[in-house]
Amino acid sequence: MRIAMRYPACAVTAFLTLFGGYGMQSPPAAQAASCTDIDLAFARGTNEPAGLGDVGKSFTDAVQKQLKGAKGMSISTYGVDYPASIDFIQAGKGSDDLSKHIQKTAADCPKMKFVVGGYAQGAAVVDVLLGNTPPGTYTFTNPLPAGLEDRIVAIVLFGDPKNIRPPGVDANLAIRDELLHKVIDVCNPGDFFCDPQGGDIISHTTYAKDKLTDGAADTVVQRLVALLGHRCKGADGQSTDSATTCSPSA
Repeated sequence: MRIAMRYPACAVTAFLTLFGGYGMQSPPAAQAASCTDIDLAFARGTNEPAGLGDVGKSFTDAVQKQLKGAKGMSISTYGVDYPASIDFIQAGKGSDDLSKHIQKTAADCPKMKFVVGGYAQGAAVVDVLLGNTPPGTYTFTNPLPAGLEDRIVAIVLFGDPKNIRPPGVDANLAIRDELLHKVIDVCNPGDFFCDPQGGDIISHTTYAKDKLTDGAADTVVQRLVALLGHRCKGADGQSTDSATTCSPSA
């Protein structure tokens, strides 16, 4: 289970100071996507650029690059639409948007599998959706219907702020036990927000620079290839579930 610890006001002040450097931008409107084999949805960190954010962009680029070697496997990406502001209680709006995206995309594309991820506050967005957080906490109101979690292949968390609780919230950030086998929990050593022994705030900002996004992408791609294999496209444009070998792509 996840560890939740309370930190003094000075730690919270340092957190706010750290993430105040990004300019706030309104998230772009979601764009309709065709039915790919995999949908990768990512929630950015506090005050990161709108869309996927810097860490999410580094991670999704690495996944897409590595998947080029897997014939017959296609992927689309989605940046979770939520404030990502220092009002951390609003993280639940991201959980609601992620849930809405998965529900709609799953209905439109019945064969699609999902990878979900997040960085910092974005990791908390994923925790709230796939954890034990009751609706109403963190403004969260839209849990996933039963069965949809079975289509989630991997849950990728960078710098998950499991050591921090916003004031007035008494709820642990923890993915449910039955989903833990899908979690890829990436914590930079010393990261104040996810390492119980950590005291280094700078390490929370260097996930892309330290190539931790590349390592996580490699793990995700290995998992996808093991699960989906090299599959051929059917008449509907999606990969078939047969074990037939695809012809090399041009």
